Amino acid sequence: MPRFSDICDKKLKIGDWIVYRPDFEMSPPVLVKITELTRTWTRGDKYGDHVDEVTYKQVYDEKVLFGLDNGRWCYSSALELNDTVKANWLEHEAPSKEYALYIGTIYAPIVERKYKKCSS
Repeated sequence: MPRFSDICDKKLKIGDWIVYRPDFEMSPPVLVKITELTRTWTRGDKYGDHVDEVTYKQVYDEKVLFGLDNGRWCYSSALELNDTVKANWLEHEAPSKEYALYIGTIYAPIVERKYKKCSS
């Protein structure tokens, strides 16, 4: 399982999974897909350049605005970065369905889609 420090230069792209806390970080974490990315000029800004990918470092520096597949948007400060790293690791590199289920139920949509062929 990768640590955040190991992936600062890796990219988050439109279509990747993120885990965020809606309602100004007051609600439980939600797993969603990215539909739009805006790289902002300053921390917490609402305007910037529309891009196809950003680095985890830019997300950590809170210079990204995310459009989400649930019709909402969020600032990078609302992301659960460690959970987002796990979600994308599960999507691309998880060793087994059992391990994927073990690390948390929030990832159930990824697990169900990824391992759908195995259960039929």
